[in-house]
Amino acid sequence: WGLDKSHVTLAFLLISGIGGGVGIAFGPRHIDKLGGFGNATGVVRSLRELRKFSLLAVLGGFVGIVCLYAKLKDTDYTSPMLDSNDHCPWLLFVALTIIWGAHNASVAGLCGINMEVVQPRMRTFASGAELTSR
Repeated sequence: WGLDKSHVTLAFLLISGIGGGVGIAFGPRHIDKLGGFGNATGVVRSLRELRKFSLLAVLGGFVGIVCLYAKLKDTDYTSPMLDSNDHCPWLLFVALTIIWGAHNASVAGLCGINMEVVQPRMRTFASGAELTSR
């Protein structure tokens, strides 16, 4: 596609930093505001919100697939990949940022679920084991 490695590296760093940062900054706080995992009502609300995070990631994945398909069907092989008139790569970057953000927003909630089912005296060990296995 004629991409410069420095542009690809910069895009990866931006996607990881922005998507991951936004997901980690707002996801856990949002889950806690819904009740967390301390009682049954909080669990139901939190799981519903985690489902929304997953659907957001699916939407981002669908947009990414459409962008890649459109770029592969493009017959103008002379234009550079990051041409300002070509919206597919830019939409792909946004889609990947959304996927990464939704994933990182879900991780803390999923860790919370796992920690609530473990006996309190084992939570430190279980937390470390879970994060190591991710």
